[in-house]
Amino acid sequence: MMSLKIGKAGTGLLQYLVERQVVPDSGRDTLTKESLAILAECAPPKSTLNKAIRVGLVCGYVQSGKTVSIEMVSALAKDNGYRIIILIAGVTTNLVGQSAGRIDHLRAGAGGYDWVMLTNPRDGERGQLESLVQEWRHGTQDPDNSRAVVITVMKNVRHLGPLAELLRGLDLRGTPALIFDDEADQASLNTRPRDPKPSPVYASIEQLRAALPHHTLLQYTATPQAPLLISRIDSLSADFAELVSPGEGYAGGQVFFNRRPELVATIPGNEIFDRTNLPRGAPNSQHGAR
Repeated sequence: MMSLKIGKAGTGLLQYLVERQVVPDSGRDTLTKESLAILAECAPPKSTLNKAIRVGLVCGYVQSGKTVSIEMVSALAKDNGYRIIILIAGVTTNLVGQSAGRIDHLRAGAGGYDWVMLTNPRDGERGQLESLVQEWRHGTQDPDNSRAVVITVMKNVRHLGPLAELLRGLDLRGTPALIFDDEADQASLNTRPRDPKPSPVYASIEQLRAALPHHTLLQYTATPQAPLLISRIDSLSADFAELVSPGEGYAGGQVFFNRRPELVATIPGNEIFDRTNLPRGAPNSQHGAR
């Protein structure tokens, strides 16, 4: 297992998240420890191999802090020499915008110049990326003084395809990269396993990965059943799995339905609406419900 450090990107992001009360002070150590554990399983940033590929599965409860985990793993990745970070975000424009906004915490926490942020890039960004590649090859080897690029891309063939083509035109041999697949159970898996032609999003992700000879794909999800049950020979089958702990005060299904059932108010059957009779407000039984 590789030796990892916590540099100014990780330290700065953690301080920013605590100061903005995104993470409680009591959650610092857990977030750092779990993020380091995830990164330790990834393909090492320094490798003598021309090709280094790993796939990981990261699981956490619904709305339990998976995005914060992605941010912290990204910051620590930069501290340890990873150069390219790709976030395959949601399947809608709103979700991509939300993800791009959250990932911008990296810039706020660790200096604007250190991070190059791109969203759904096209060929117009080729010159900027080529300059970065030259900077990585001939500039300082100290991660604290090197820039990293963060690319947020919609989980859609119209955006994944151009990104793959853009990266194919660069010499990225030996350039360590992380690919985060947010909500990895949605659209990413091959829905045509018996068909010679795979499903479009799956094929586009494969093209993207092929353009990055040194990368780790981290699949984040709260519903890991499908990624766990795919064939072991599928390229998305995970080499390792890690868990993300829910933050302090997290309330999910176990709280509402097991520990605190009094928090759940039942809607009687005669008040359940159908598509031809949409409600204009809360059901009568729920007025004044605590």
